[in-house]
Amino acid sequence: MNRIIPLLSLFLGVGIVGASAQSLLPSIQFNYASLPGQRINIDSSSREITFDTNSNNEGFEVGDPNIFGLGGLRGMIEGTFTIGAVTIGPGPLETAGVSGSGTFKLFEPGLNPVALTSDLTWNNTLTYGALGVLNANASINMTNFAYAGTFAPLVALRDSSATGVSILTFQFVPGLSLTWLTTSGNGINSTSYSGSVQTNAPEVAIPEPTTYAAILAGAVLCGVVLRRRSASAAR
Repeated sequence: MNRIIPLLSLFLGVGIVGASAQSLLPSIQFNYASLPGQRINIDSSSREITFDTNSNNEGFEVGDPNIFGLGGLRGMIEGTFTIGAVTIGPGPLETAGVSGSGTFKLFEPGLNPVALTSDLTWNNTLTYGALGVLNANASINMTNFAYAGTFAPLVALRDSSATGVSILTFQFVPGLSLTWLTTSGNGINSTSYSGSVQTNAPEVAIPEPTTYAAILAGAVLCGVVLRRRSASAAR
């Protein structure tokens, strides 16, 4: 089966210097994209980021995993995350730290599913034109993987996961800068999102601001492909 190159691989492969891997456990990779009607929300007054879920507590769907059985699973992102002070430049690039913590969940199939959970932080965010990114420097932001069920792919994910990295992208058209998104009075801005997870990735060095342009090129490409695949699957 053809797979999209995970978004994380694009980030790690362009302009970022990785440290030595901290674990010999196998790496598991997958993409995810928001379900129809489920969005990332950025409140300009509180500067808080939250994520929608539907009546089944589902916000996204998994695609293109490198182990059989994860594809098509549904999940959600819980928690409230706060955008810090915004740094502007170079050019249209705007960056900020992100505080707060939450939970990344993947549900096993069936009724009353047991969820695999991981503690989640986002660490930083940026906007560049229409594109926004959370955890743009691909730092480790998933820890404490736990799962009490018996669904084999989630057992494998739990057992392979000392740590993980998730990167999430979103787009506003026309583009909205971090300054706009965090200026009180500009309301709650919501849009769809997509992202990628890689377990046991090496910690990476924070890139210089000028390096983000190359990183963003890969993010734009993968974000567009993920959204096209999601749209095709919905037809």
